Amino acid sequence: MRVYVRVERDGVPGLLTFDTGTPITKLTHDSAGRSTEIPGAAHVRLFCEDRLLDSQPQSSLNADGRYDGLPVFGTLGVDVLDGGIVEVDAPLALFAVHPAGWAPTTPGWTHVPLALVRGILVTDAVIDGKVYSVEFDTGGLRTLLFDRQADMSPPVNVVHDWTGNEVVMKESAAQLILGDGPSRRVPLDRTRRFPVFESWMAATGVVGAIGVSSLGSDHFVIDLGRGELRLAPPGRRTP
Repeated sequence: MRVYVRVERDGVPGLLTFDTGTPITKLTHDSAGRSTEIPGAAHVRLFCEDRLLDSQPQSSLNADGRYDGLPVFGTLGVDVLDGGIVEVDAPLALFAVHPAGWAPTTPGWTHVPLALVRGILVTDAVIDGKVYSVEFDTGGLRTLLFDRQADMSPPVNVVHDWTGNEVVMKESAAQLILGDGPSRRVPLDRTRRFPVFESWMAATGVVGAIGVSSLGSDHFVIDLGRGELRLAPPGRRTP
């Protein structure tokens, strides 16, 4: 599951990918055409407001391309949270920004502590009984751990970071606990190298990421004012 928000770029309809692994909302362009950032690349109509956005280079290996017939122009970053509380409900195709103080009223939600560290959303996760500091990454799908000692014997999966660097991952399974939620078994990827993130990880102590498919819910609320991520219980809807 990826979270997309409809926008217009210079009057052309398209999408931004909601990515809490990105501090600032930006457009993207193929680094093969231009390898440097483009300031003031285009005007984007977002949430009934026009914003002039910069564009950052991205390897064509990682370009989003199109989704549901629309072009993907770039990423909607964590700066969107400055405007309030974000609710995502994938089954209803809902992306809503609520005012400060809003909260879902139905019972049974999981509460996960959340902090903003250098523009990235961070929490603690218990993975196979051990606590790790991890990024909450709506731009990623699965749980990832950065581990210099990881077993990388075949079979492995080869992917690329957004600059085009090769990243080799070893898939396994793990028991994951987020906040006051239950323990769940999820796919886990381990890697010894993730070039685009390594310096940031070393500076913050973050050693992995929780992607949206690991949440156990496709309906969630990000509320930095209260310092938490809320995950809806199965089968419940917010009134």
